[in-house]
Amino acid sequence: MIYADPGIIVATTGSGTINVDSNAAITAVTDGIKTSAEDGLTEIDVLAAIEAGDDGISARAYGGDINIYTSAAATIDAGDNGIDIDFTGDGNVDILVKGEIDADDDGIHADVNDGN
Repeated sequence: MIYADPGIIVATTGSGTINVDSNAAITAVTDGIKTSAEDGLTEIDVLAAIEAGDDGISARAYGGDINIYTSAAATIDAGDNGIDIDFTGDGNVDILVKGEIDADDDGIHADVNDGN
Protein backbone atom coordinates (compact mmCIF):
# COMPACT_ATOMS: atom_id res chain seq x y z
CA MET A 1 0.00 0.00 0.00
CA ILE A 2 1.14 3.53 -0.77
CA TYR A 3 0.01 6.23 1.64
CA ALA A 4 1.34 9.59 0.50
CA ASP A 5 0.32 13.01 -0.77
CA PRO A 6 0.12 12.67 -3.74
CA GLY A 7 0.46 8.90 -3.99
CA ILE A 8 2.68 8.92 -7.10
CA ILE A 9 3.97 12.00 -8.94
CA VAL A 10 5.98 11.79 -12.16
CA ALA A 11 7.03 14.62 -14.48
CA THR A 12 9.20 15.12 -17.54
CA THR A 13 10.17 18.40 -19.21
CA GLY A 14 11.32 16.94 -22.53
CA SER A 15 10.16 14.25 -24.91
CA GLY A 16 10.68 11.42 -22.44
CA THR A 17 8.22 8.67 -21.60
CA ILE A 18 6.29 8.36 -18.36
CA ASN A 19 5.30 4.82 -17.34
CA VAL A 20 3.32 4.28 -14.15
CA ASP A 21 2.36 0.72 -13.23
CA SER A 22 0.37 0.77 -10.00
CA ASN A 23 0.05 -2.71 -8.52
CA ALA A 24 -0.58 -1.62 -4.90
CA ALA A 25 -3.43 0.34 -3.34
CA ILE A 26 -2.91 4.10 -3.11
CA THR A 27 -4.40 6.38 -0.44
CA ALA A 28 -3.73 10.10 -0.88
CA VAL A 29 -5.03 13.34 0.62
CA THR A 30 -4.79 15.06 -2.80
CA ASP A 31 -4.22 13.20 -6.12
CA GLY A 32 -3.66 9.43 -6.24
CA ILE A 33 -1.47 9.51 -9.36
CA LYS A 34 -0.27 12.80 -10.87
CA THR A 35 1.73 13.12 -14.09
CA SER A 36 2.95 16.05 -16.17
CA ALA A 37 4.70 15.75 -19.54
CA GLU A 38 5.99 18.27 -22.05
CA ASP A 39 5.94 15.83 -24.97
CA GLY A 40 6.14 12.06 -25.31
CA LEU A 41 4.10 9.11 -24.14
CA THR A 42 2.34 8.98 -20.76
CA GLU A 43 1.25 5.43 -19.93
CA ILE A 44 -0.67 4.76 -16.70
CA ASP A 45 -1.76 1.21 -15.81
CA VAL A 46 -3.72 0.75 -12.57
CA LEU A 47 -4.31 -2.72 -11.15
CA ALA A 48 -5.35 -1.82 -7.57
CA ALA A 49 -7.54 0.64 -5.68
CA ILE A 50 -6.98 4.40 -5.55
CA GLU A 51 -8.55 6.49 -2.80
CA ALA A 52 -7.88 10.20 -3.28
CA GLY A 53 -9.13 13.43 -1.71
CA ASP A 54 -8.86 15.20 -5.08
CA ASP A 55 -8.39 13.44 -8.46
CA GLY A 56 -7.82 9.70 -8.57
CA ILE A 57 -5.60 10.14 -11.65
CA SER A 58 -4.48 13.56 -12.89
CA ALA A 59 -2.56 13.58 -16.18
CA ARG A 60 -1.30 16.69 -17.99
CA ALA A 61 0.51 16.78 -21.32
CA TYR A 62 1.43 19.34 -23.97
CA GLY A 63 1.96 16.84 -26.78
CA GLY A 64 2.55 13.14 -27.29
CA ASP A 65 -0.04 10.63 -26.11
CA ILE A 66 -1.81 9.79 -22.86
CA ASN A 67 -2.94 6.17 -22.36
CA ILE A 68 -4.76 5.17 -19.17
CA TYR A 69 -5.90 1.64 -18.34
CA THR A 70 -7.61 0.41 -15.16
CA SER A 71 -8.20 -3.30 -14.63
CA ALA A 72 -11.46 -4.79 -13.38
CA ALA A 73 -9.87 -5.08 -9.92
CA ALA A 74 -8.92 -1.37 -9.89
CA THR A 75 -11.37 1.00 -8.24
CA ILE A 76 -11.10 4.77 -7.99
CA ASP A 77 -12.72 6.66 -5.12
CA ALA A 78 -12.09 10.38 -5.59
CA GLY A 79 -13.15 13.60 -3.89
CA ASP A 80 -12.95 15.42 -7.25
CA ASN A 81 -12.65 13.70 -10.66
CA GLY A 82 -11.94 9.99 -10.97
CA ILE A 83 -9.69 10.61 -13.98
CA ASP A 84 -8.76 14.18 -14.94
CA ILE A 85 -7.00 14.82 -18.28
CA ASP A 86 -5.63 18.17 -19.46
CA PHE A 87 -4.11 17.75 -22.92
CA THR A 88 -2.93 20.42 -25.37
CA GLY A 89 -1.06 19.76 -28.61
CA ASP A 90 -0.72 16.98 -31.14
CA GLY A 91 -1.38 13.44 -30.03
CA ASN A 92 -4.03 11.10 -28.70
CA VAL A 93 -5.79 10.40 -25.43
CA ASP A 94 -6.97 6.81 -24.87
CA ILE A 95 -8.77 5.74 -21.69
CA LEU A 96 -9.95 2.19 -20.94
CA VAL A 97 -11.69 1.69 -17.60
CA LYS A 98 -12.70 -1.81 -16.54
CA GLY A 99 -13.02 -1.09 -12.80
CA GLU A 100 -15.45 1.16 -10.93
CA ILE A 101 -15.11 4.91 -10.46
CA ASP A 102 -16.85 6.66 -7.56
CA ALA A 103 -16.14 10.40 -7.82
CA ASP A 104 -17.71 13.46 -6.22
CA ASP A 105 -17.35 15.32 -9.55
CA ASP A 106 -16.85 13.70 -13.00
CA GLY A 107 -15.93 10.04 -13.36
CA ILE A 108 -13.76 10.99 -16.35
CA HIS A 109 -13.05 14.64 -17.14
CA ALA A 110 -10.96 15.35 -20.26
CA ASP A 111 -9.97 18.75 -21.62
CA VAL A 112 -8.40 18.02 -25.00
CA ASN A 113 -7.23 20.91 -27.17
CA ASP A 114 -5.73 20.27 -30.65
CA GLY A 115 -5.37 16.53 -30.01
CA ASN A 116 -7.53 13.50 -30.82
